[in-house]
Amino acid sequence: MNRPRPVKPRLLEGARLVVLVNPSAGSRQGMLRGARAVAALQEAGAQTTVLSAADPEALAAMADDAAASADALVAVGGDGMVQSGAEAALRSGLPLGIIPAGTGNDAARALGVPRRGEEAVHRLLATWGSGGRAVDLARVELPDGRVRHYVTALAAGFDAVVNRQANEWSRPRGTLRYVAAIFRRIGGFRPVRYRLRVDGVSEELDAVILTLANGSSFGGGLKIAPGARPDDGVLDLVTVAPISRLLLVLIFPLAFFGLHVHHPAVAVRRVREVRLEQGGPLCHADGEALASPPLTVTVVPGALRVLA
Repeated sequence: MNRPRPVKPRLLEGARLVVLVNPSAGSRQGMLRGARAVAALQEAGAQTTVLSAADPEALAAMADDAAASADALVAVGGDGMVQSGAEAALRSGLPLGIIPAGTGNDAARALGVPRRGEEAVHRLLATWGSGGRAVDLARVELPDGRVRHYVTALAAGFDAVVNRQANEWSRPRGTLRYVAAIFRRIGGFRPVRYRLRVDGVSEELDAVILTLANGSSFGGGLKIAPGARPDDGVLDLVTVAPISRLLLVLIFPLAFFGLHVHHPAVAVRRVREVRLEQGGPLCHADGEALASPPLTVTVVPGALRVLA
């Protein structure tokens, strides 16, 4: 006798979701994962509106229009897509779901979202009824007065140079691309003289790495700030004093395990606001090019609700 198949609960019955998809994420896996996620969300009872665009500004405009009649946003892509989704969620006041489909997926790591698409959908469903978890965002005031936000980390030293190089390549995938970029750029980088104002106190320092972290990792799992948490109301300012190129190369493998923080050249401070007045290359946040100094970074506690 054939038993009837159990009926899956429709946990999202009537929910209106706007799904933001980066079609080129993860070597163009974004569209595939997006289609699978949409199918799973619809099976759970959701009404979905899918928006896809390679241009972040165009996607942001579409998201703002669609959010007016939605219950939540869902970002499908890498850290840059999560950043765009977080900006849209912040403007609309809606919670944000995340389906990782990028190269690094450090935002997913920081927020406790499984990096497998199916498991990420299950996590979204499991947390739907709670309305989401409040996490911090980092607010960046740019030189032209515009304001941006990021979820994971802002890189402002050799880490930014490596990030820029990795973005120029499509291979290899994942963390290996970041490691390859380290060796590609290590020869030409010199320590930078920074002028900062940290929580209202001015200082100058020389460093090869300067990172402001809201999450613990960047570059696909390098735990640059292993103690950072996205809901503790502070940012971790990580600096690495001038060291030899060989030692700098060795620092990065240690960072996979968060062990670099024990080296005397590495300093970690909990801060609320940093004014980067001078020094450093083009800064990157959530893996995307942002701006060159001067800029001001401030933590915004509990600014974003995530379905995680």
